[in-house]
Amino acid sequence: MRTEVAVVAAALMCVVEGFSPASRSSALFRPANRVGVAPLSSTSLNAATKSKIPNLLKSLPWNVKKEKEREARRLRQDSAQYHRELGIPEGATFEEITEACDRIKARHEGDYKKQVKVDITKDKIMQIRLNERLAGLGTETKEARAASMEESGALDLSEKDEEPTEEVEVKQKAGSKWYQGIIVKPDEAWRNRQYKVWIGLSILGFLLPPVTEKLMYTNWLFAVGQMSTRGTATDGDYEMISGKKSKAHQKVSWFIGMCVWIVMTIAAKVITKRLGLSGSRIALSYELAIQNVVLGITTAYVKPYKGD
Repeated sequence: MRTEVAVVAAALMCVVEGFSPASRSSALFRPANRVGVAPLSSTSLNAATKSKIPNLLKSLPWNVKKEKEREARRLRQDSAQYHRELGIPEGATFEEITEACDRIKARHEGDYKKQVKVDITKDKIMQIRLNERLAGLGTETKEARAASMEESGALDLSEKDEEPTEEVEVKQKAGSKWYQGIIVKPDEAWRNRQYKVWIGLSILGFLLPPVTEKLMYTNWLFAVGQMSTRGTATDGDYEMISGKKSKAHQKVSWFIGMCVWIVMTIAAKVITKRLGLSGSRIALSYELAIQNVVLGITTAYVKPYKGD
């Protein structure tokens, strides 16, 4: 009786386990192992995942620079090693490399393995030199550069370019610093011209008070124009406003004119305030006159143009 009860209980347990959701789902979704295929390990999965994800840090400028330096260092080390194997200096020409290879191959005439190794070393040296040239790491020797220029018929022209004349050197030294020789004593014609311009602007400020303030903010343009044209040709070869004919001395004129005008605008207000003229109708006329005095002295003695 007990045996029959145990058999019935075991059968019921098997039926219940067969119809339970956990056992069915585990049986349905359990991966089937194929014959002859080993399951992937976690290390393999991680390696595959890393290979698919690009390393964004490699594109950073400093990492790119380090990689180039590392590659250049590797090329130099490999080149030195191969040159030592052939017994030739690192700066050897193609003819010297070929001669050394032929000499070693003749020494090992029956050793084909050694001869093949020599040819492989020679090819590696040539490949490294090609990579260095492509990467901009190699430098031509002076003899090779002179030979190539002589073959192209440009040797004479290059020598003329490499040996500047004394006149060119003097001009380069003079133009190296813009403030050298910028103060030049004016002649009578230039001095009289500055008298007319700046005294005329000052008188206009006293006669026409409504335009005085406008003249105070535009008189620096007259200074720029006077300094830009001093010493230049009178046929309209130069222009005050920058354009196709703009030169370096015009930029200096703009800079000096702006600086002097800013300083004198502040100084003129301080002077009129000290004289007790601040707030009066004629104060602006006096400020304009003070500005014009200093701007006139500046345009009379400053000569940015060094062409003559």
